[in-house]
Formats: sequence, C-alpha cells, structure tokens
Amino acid sequence: MTSVPPRLPFFVYGTLMKGFRNFEKHIRHFRSLRFLHDRAYVAHADLYHFDMGYPGLYASASDGRNVYGELLTVDDATEYDQLLADLDALEEYFGPHDPNNEYDRVQVRVFPEDASPLDAWVYYCKIPLDKAKERVESGDWRAYNN
Repeated sequence: MTSVPPRLPFFVYGTLMKGFRNFEKHIRHFRSLRFLHDRAYVAHADLYHFDMGYPGLYASASDGRNVYGELLTVDDATEYDQLLADLDALEEYFGPHDPNNEYDRVQVRVFPEDASPLDAWVYYCKIPLDKAKERVESGDWRAYNN
C-alpha cells in the first residue's frame, strides 16, 4: 500500500516562480491557485545555476545561507493532485529514494518573511554540482536574473 503525501504548499525558487517560463507553463492555469507568501526562504541551502537555464537547490552545512522563493498552493483537491503530478514530472521525481530522481521532493520547514514558519514541499536538486555553472551567491533566482 502506498501512502498518500500530505497536501503541503509548494516552495518554488526558480523557473516556477511568477513571471518565469515554468510558472506560465505549469502553474498559472490552475483556477484555485493561491499564493500564501510572495517571499520566503529555505534555511541552510545553496542555489546553483545550470547552463540549461534553471537553478537547483542543495542542502548547505553553512549557517546563514538561504534560498529565496514563493509559497503557493491550489485549494481544489483534484487540481492539487494534478499540480503535484505535474511538478513531480517536471522535476523528474519518480518517488522516494528512486535513483533516477533528478530532484527529490522533501517536506521542509520554510520561513516566510511576513509570517510564522510552516512545512512545504521543496524540490532538492540531485544533479552533480560539477555540472553547475555557478553558485547564486544571493540565493535569489529573481535577483540573479535581473
């Protein structure tokens, strides 16, 4: 029997944020889409830019390193299940501990700048770091692209 994942919000930090290509392609069309926080961060994390034009979030042992993004959800249960499936497919997440995962979907504490911390789904990158173009020093994909 497979367990049903909790219906957590999603922390998006790269091309899935508002105004970027994968937001337009994979998220914008959901009628029950709701932004919980326009700015939040994952602590103890680093952001890396890949030549393919997207970032990857990695756990960091360094204090004070954060990755910034947005928290969103969809309220309709059917839409939520569709969004979860779409994001898993986009991020090449095939399930817990699958060796073919390009990203792992992990339940993580996220810190909104305007509210109390909460748990959310975060996609952690598993692409070898030697394939990264560079570390995004600010941890902020939007600022990096402006």
